[in-house]
Amino acid sequence: MIVNTAFVIVNSDVITMQTENSRAQALAVEKGRIIRVGSNADVQNFIDQGWPVRDLTGKKVLPGFIDTHEHMMLTGLMLAAVHLDDIENLAQLTAR
Repeated sequence: MIVNTAFVIVNSDVITMQTENSRAQALAVEKGRIIRVGSNADVQNFIDQGWPVRDLTGKKVLPGFIDTHEHMMLTGLMLAAVHLDDIENLAQLTAR
């Protein structure tokens, strides 16, 4: 889902995940995409245009962090396993 709003985050601790300049203070977001990362001064032009401002008072921001974490081997084993969680008696166990 793309959000059709624009806003600016200031006074934050943005973790950029870049080798150099791995920290920033502010960012501008438009339609769900980050369009500027840098200092509060770097996003001032968006603020001057009337974009809403969210002051995070030093809180951390990890842009774009989406963890689709999965252990493929364990997931495959679970899908191939015989599931016994609904078994009520020995006959059902033997049949399964």
